[in-house]
Amino acid sequence: MSTRILSARTVLAGPDLAAIDEGAVVVEGTRIGWVGPLGELPARYAEVPVQEYPGSTILPGLIDTHVHLGFDGGPDPVTRMRGQTDVQLLDVMRTAARTLAATGVTTVCDLGARGFLDLALKKELADRPGTGPRVLSAARPVTTREGHCWFMGGESETGIRDLEELVELHALMGADVIKVMSTGGTMTVTTRPWQAQFSLEGLRALVARAHALGLRVTAHAHGRPGIDNAVRAGVDKLEHCTFLTEERATLHDADLVARIVDQGIHVCPTLNVNSHELMSRRPGAAASIRAMYDAGVRLVAGTDAGIRNLPHDAYAEGLVTFTDLGVPAHEVLLMATVRAAESLGVADRVGTLAPGMAADLVVAPGDPTADVAVLRTVQRVVVDGADVVGSDVLTHRSPQPQPAAVMA
Repeated sequence: MSTRILSARTVLAGPDLAAIDEGAVVVEGTRIGWVGPLGELPARYAEVPVQEYPGSTILPGLIDTHVHLGFDGGPDPVTRMRGQTDVQLLDVMRTAARTLAATGVTTVCDLGARGFLDLALKKELADRPGTGPRVLSAARPVTTREGHCWFMGGESETGIRDLEELVELHALMGADVIKVMSTGGTMTVTTRPWQAQFSLEGLRALVARAHALGLRVTAHAHGRPGIDNAVRAGVDKLEHCTFLTEERATLHDADLVARIVDQGIHVCPTLNVNSHELMSRRPGAAASIRAMYDAGVRLVAGTDAGIRNLPHDAYAEGLVTFTDLGVPAHEVLLMATVRAAESLGVADRVGTLAPGMAADLVVAPGDPTADVAVLRTVQRVVVDGADVVGSDVLTHRSPQPQPAAVMA
């Protein structure tokens, strides 16, 4: 088992991302062996060379809790995906995964792919360390007939047994989470994002069956009716949570937000490189996200990477947007690591630099606790103890916002 030592001016370690000055991280195979001040390095590591990054910060690998590896982030990802064979689409997914890893994202949750291709990619990447991030998969999102993202294969009748059987199939195939489209979305012309797609009774049955099988449930939810149904049904996580109205405005609901807080539901507002432009066109959107943070909602990082005009190499821009809304940088880093891992149910494995955890880490120039924008450039990325190919010499710059962006 190979052992390496990485040292930097600062190491952000433990569940609070506490700063260790002149810190070091010992990587033993696929796990972290030790974390602490370089000057206190245990004697058993005395003969191991130290790879130094003066002026830099070592932090846990970043986590994107909402991606779509099967979408290419171009102007029409749905049409392109539907026109590709499985072999072609899997190659698109490999490229997206490599791109995310190269930007410092070491764990992703794919929340919608055609068929079960994301499960195939998950295994492939796990068998080939350094070729991409760790993948958690929702496989085909559960939706109504011709509902939002029906073309991925997760259509269901709305009957309770129909929904339970679809959950059971996903569990059998190896899905890590169940994603349900509680509302419509903008990328599917047959739906409206402010309208609910499933009844409360149906959602409750889906959640109950998923939990009985040990699976978490996350709900795509834009409009208030769909958010309310998902919360009452007991989902573990909400995607978007925009409180979108038919007038394309945000009508924040403080009482519903209080219930989200009381139930400990995580929320991924999918902030990304295009969020400023989107919020400028949607009255109340920015204030709603800030209000959720102030109310104590468990916000986590996730970008919706892959949807129209949203490439997979812009992860850091979502973090910058959080700080632009007034969220402290240290809090944003927690949302991107520790809390993101908690929201996915994998906090016992990733999201923290501590002995025994997976050796997932990022080396970034400067101090991200002062300015998360330094994460636009990464110096090194390690996943399960393996260097992401080329990341040790990578200079990455996030793209500029695209004016034609949409939300999913």
